[in-house]
Amino acid sequence: MKRFIYFLYFVFTVLMVITFYYAYKVHDGLIVDHYYEKSLKYFDLKKKEEELGLKFTILKQPVGRHSELVLSINTSMGPLKGARVMLIRGAVSNDKEDKAFVLKEKRAGVYSAVLDFPREGKWYLRLMLDHKLIKTERIWQIDIS
Repeated sequence: MKRFIYFLYFVFTVLMVITFYYAYKVHDGLIVDHYYEKSLKYFDLKKKEEELGLKFTILKQPVGRHSELVLSINTSMGPLKGARVMLIRGAVSNDKEDKAFVLKEKRAGVYSAVLDFPREGKWYLRLMLDHKLIKTERIWQIDIS
């Protein structure tokens, strides 16, 4: 009986080591960079967004490998003018295909950029907004076909 318990302990230890090794090898990382630091400010930022009435509306979503993204950014005071808006296109499977795009203001509160996708599939889009009133970001996933 004692040998059987030692055997079970040995098997459990080996399986645990294999599990940690496998988890380390296939780790993709987090979607959000520096998540801990950002999480400390999250609720303050969400409160500020709510006070401003910040709203993002996608007017034209990219559908093909070379297509335009058009979005509207509004507050309770009207369109958000003069913001610096950057979008990072990131592949779901790796970070080697990440690319940044600067969105240009077409008219008051409406920003656009032409995005290139090297292949079809699922992509993350991370929109970063920098304005004198607020600095925030949004992340969503799209499927390019």
